[in-house]
Amino acid sequence: MSGLLAGWLGHQPRRTRRSGGCCALALSVAALAQGVPAATQPQPVPCAGTWPVFRGNVRNTGVASESLPERPAVRWRRDLGAGISATAAIADGRVFIGDEDGRLTALALADGRVLWQVPGAESVEAPVAVHDGVVFWADTGGTVRAGDAASGSLRWTTPTGGRVMGGPLPVGGLVLVGSYDGHLYALRPADGTAAWKYDAGERVHGTPGVEGEFVLVAACDAHLHVVRLADGTLVRRVALGSVSGSAAAVVGDRVVLGTYGQQVVAVDWRRGEVLWRFEDKERGHPFLSSAAVVGASVVIGGQDRCLRALNMDDGRERWRFATRGKIDSSPVVVLPGPGREPGATSWPVHSAAATQPGGPAGNREDRMPAGRVFFGSADGRVYGVDLRTGTEVWRFEVGGVVTASPAVAEGCLVLGTAEGVVYCWGEARN
Repeated sequence: MSGLLAGWLGHQPRRTRRSGGCCALALSVAALAQGVPAATQPQPVPCAGTWPVFRGNVRNTGVASESLPERPAVRWRRDLGAGISATAAIADGRVFIGDEDGRLTALALADGRVLWQVPGAESVEAPVAVHDGVVFWADTGGTVRAGDAASGSLRWTTPTGGRVMGGPLPVGGLVLVGSYDGHLYALRPADGTAAWKYDAGERVHGTPGVEGEFVLVAACDAHLHVVRLADGTLVRRVALGSVSGSAAAVVGDRVVLGTYGQQVVAVDWRRGEVLWRFEDKERGHPFLSSAAVVGASVVIGGQDRCLRALNMDDGRERWRFATRGKIDSSPVVVLPGPGREPGATSWPVHSAAATQPGGPAGNREDRMPAGRVFFGSADGRVYGVDLRTGTEVWRFEVGGVVTASPAVAEGCLVLGTAEGVVYCWGEARN
């Protein structure tokens, strides 16, 4: 099974491949230049008004740091003319997004104007990252790049030995990125040279998560790898039972991953033990989406066309929401903003597409915060569902397959489609 996911991904049509994951931010390039040891540098919390990397933070939890309007309206749309499977990054009023013609584009968050573009020869399907005025991106040819976020001027390029599908992850004075050459790279953000390179033994598709001084990443050898951030030395490997291309969603001692073996797996990464496995034996399909984790719940999409909420403690299903297409888009959780009742759902519910499994595990709403979950589907729609109940509260027809994941910042939700259109939803304009 170790080569199955990699081979499957490598032979998909360009407009249906899924991006891998990328996570959050770190200290400035200047800190590295001053020789601060990577392992001792604090790990940042993303600032309000930014979505700097794939899942919003270094732990890949997929939770937005700010809210959205109750009923998001289209603020603008921009047709880039090439398929988009990469997830955008947002910072300093700019949207950074790659496309399958190999370009990186910066758009104005306010109105969608093209600010600059950097051409490329290979498709950019990995999520983009931005930190401290520098944007990082990678392509399917295996090249990682860094450029000036304001102008797009190139700072450096670093080749790897294989396709890159997981976005670069700036953290701890390094930029982490996995490659299909079987390695996890730690690059110096000042010049792109390698501080260390970890041999995972098989292709690395998903985005690593970081907890303290440790990096957690799944590879196509069907294992979770735990390595030290400071030098890339192996701490332990944990068998997952199947290949995983998901970003490692980390909460304390636990990490959650979807697998190509039709399971969602929770691991105690410090002890090296699998805590639980979720599998729908009636509807079994791969989970290529990356999980969002909030409170005591895990939310993840599956290729069986369903979005699910699972209990973090035991993996039991809380609710299930059905769409008409595969869900490879990774969900983002948006919690109520200031002024909203923190203990109740304030958004209207318009349908009951979710099914409730019932039982004690399905009724623990006291541990489930109010909020909404946004994600795209291959059925050509972007959905918003209630976090507590899984019922639909909002939808929008984009008319094309969506495998990219949402980015949320400054009261806006940004998402690209396989048809090459970037949408921005937020407050309706007067």
